[in-house]
Amino acid sequence: MIKQTIYILLLLCLKSLSLMAQESKGCGATLAEQKLRARFPELVTEMEAKQHQLETLNKNQVSKKRGNVIIPVVFHVVHNNGPENISDEQVFDAMKRINDDYNELNADRANTIPAFDTLVANCGFEFRLASKDPNGNCTNGIDRIQSYKTYFAGDESKLNIWNPSRYLNIWVVNSIGQAAGAAAYAYKPATADVIFYYDGIIALYDYVGAIQQSNISHQHTLSHEIGHYLNLDHTWGATNEPGVACGNDGVGDTPITKGHNNCGNLYDNICEPGIVENVQNFMEYSYCSTMFTLGQKGRMETTLNAAIAQRNTLWHPSTHAYTGCLLPRPDCGPKADFKANKNFTCVGNPVTITATSWGDTSISSLWSTSSGTLSTSSGASTQLTGLTTGWIDVTLNATSNAGNNQKTKSHYIYVADVTSTNPVGTIEKFASSTDLEKWPMINYFDNHFKWSNNTSVGLMDNSCIMYNGFDNRTFPANLTLSAAQDYDDFISPAFDLSGLTTPNALLSFWVSCATRAGTGSTIDDSVEIFFSTNCGNTWSRFYTLKGTEMHNKGSISTISYTPNTFNDWKAFNLSLPSNAITSNTFFKFRYKPGDLSNNFYMDDLSFGSMPVSTANLSLQGVADLILIPNPSRGKGEVVLNGLKAFEVCTIQVVDMLGNIVFQSKENADMSGVLRTLYSFGDLQPAGLYTVEVKASTLFKSAKLVLLK
Repeated sequence: MIKQTIYILLLLCLKSLSLMAQESKGCGATLAEQKLRARFPELVTEMEAKQHQLETLNKNQVSKKRGNVIIPVVFHVVHNNGPENISDEQVFDAMKRINDDYNELNADRANTIPAFDTLVANCGFEFRLASKDPNGNCTNGIDRIQSYKTYFAGDESKLNIWNPSRYLNIWVVNSIGQAAGAAAYAYKPATADVIFYYDGIIALYDYVGAIQQSNISHQHTLSHEIGHYLNLDHTWGATNEPGVACGNDGVGDTPITKGHNNCGNLYDNICEPGIVENVQNFMEYSYCSTMFTLGQKGRMETTLNAAIAQRNTLWHPSTHAYTGCLLPRPDCGPKADFKANKNFTCVGNPVTITATSWGDTSISSLWSTSSGTLSTSSGASTQLTGLTTGWIDVTLNATSNAGNNQKTKSHYIYVADVTSTNPVGTIEKFASSTDLEKWPMINYFDNHFKWSNNTSVGLMDNSCIMYNGFDNRTFPANLTLSAAQDYDDFISPAFDLSGLTTPNALLSFWVSCATRAGTGSTIDDSVEIFFSTNCGNTWSRFYTLKGTEMHNKGSISTISYTPNTFNDWKAFNLSLPSNAITSNTFFKFRYKPGDLSNNFYMDDLSFGSMPVSTANLSLQGVADLILIPNPSRGKGEVVLNGLKAFEVCTIQVVDMLGNIVFQSKENADMSGVLRTLYSFGDLQPAGLYTVEVKASTLFKSAKLVLLK
């Protein structure tokens, strides 16, 4: 009975380990490398030549160390004030786990099965956090960077890289996109030698160390990635998929294997019957890893003695002096930073501001603002009340026993007037500086991709709103911080829409937009449109512009796009949801650019019951001539249904005296609809005109009121 109980408990334990492994993410090293090679095909030959050099060194067993291997490390925590902004303690724990693994001190070493007990390597490599940054300034080896690149991270998220010949760079992120589904990835030295500006490791925040945001099953993730960094492959070879085919990693004492994503059979010997596979190797996916082999140690030592990717300088005495990694952990001054619970609010609503300062353990805060009243000027968090309309600047002075640091965020919080206006019958042309002050543009990450007022172009004048999505940066600035995952908001004043009723309540505007995406590429930017009826406390999205609907000018890949004529613009008429029709409604336009974005322009925004175009409207059953808008300021749309496919039509404009003052010929489309933009701005004087459309089967006319 006792034996049966033990057997059942063992099965349950193995099942639990198997499920844990299945739920855990794998490594993205190979997938990331495949994408990198597709992006830079001209570098592949050089990468392969470097790898051949390393393999030659391994065959010649160039693995003798020349001193203690101590490698300086810096963690770049790329965050947006979410759970990915891991604590110093979690980083310190990660360093302990790495050092334990590379020095045969890991607690689970005792679980290694007897078949490999004599092959377990004490690599003797030590990893220490730097105490000097590349400028010689004091650091605890942890660099915090607030950025949207924490999401769906890839090589472009490798921000603020410290000299990779002196530091092992590790970036901590919220999610990984370049190697989707991976817990982490790193490039091997042959690749890193060619693209040194991407050298290092990217890891998910919950796969760093084993405490707090992470857990004990993820404790060996960074040791695995450092293995790649030092030229180790997965035990089954250079692919990301275990269990597919038997393969080897070029190391003599790691048996041929298919690889494993669970611990169900620690004595697996499927590839070479009778030879037990190394399921517990750190370069496996089993998540019950306990060891490196002696052969893997030798391969890593060879790499550390090679000039490829300058791994031989990582542990040189001059590097130790440069990085200060042999010094005790320093007491550095703080880096001031803070966040607000909202960047848009209304008069009468409070805003909470919280310090996120870093770099020291005990930091005091001193606050000041350009407007409003602080609940406290010296707490870690403070509430701002008594706000007046306009922008607010916030300053934080962070102080510790090691020094102080000050940070100011200008135009950080916008306070809107709660008084609403009736917009029906007016057109917002974004030309008046007084009006524009009521339309805040929030650039959350203070970068090149943002909303702005353009005073050079417009639908009918020289003014509009634009989003700068075109990346005009050059090498090396364009290697990181690409546009994808950024977002920026453009917010309206409060509008009284109570005079409108559904389904005839419309938000109308004109856009002109191009993309840099070519045929077969994904157009990944969009404009999300929201409304709020509670002063921005909550927002409801009701429409998204994207794809070809949004990019009316198609692909313009090499130059920053600017519209030139009226025909470059496209109108939108969006039906407002009934819960947006209140006496106090705000609207928000959120642009989410992609890496292939060009520029987006918007103009002539209005609310009403009449469309400014037939865009988004059904013409089924409509046989009358439609002129939109009417009255017009000289530009608009002529639409006529019921014609033959591709029928030729004559459009003419007749003044009050019967004179033909404008004439042109246009063709209906294949469905028998004539839809053409007009520009009658040169007609004089303002007043009443008749627009006539003549075809072989149809004649229609309509009155047009021309305004000036």
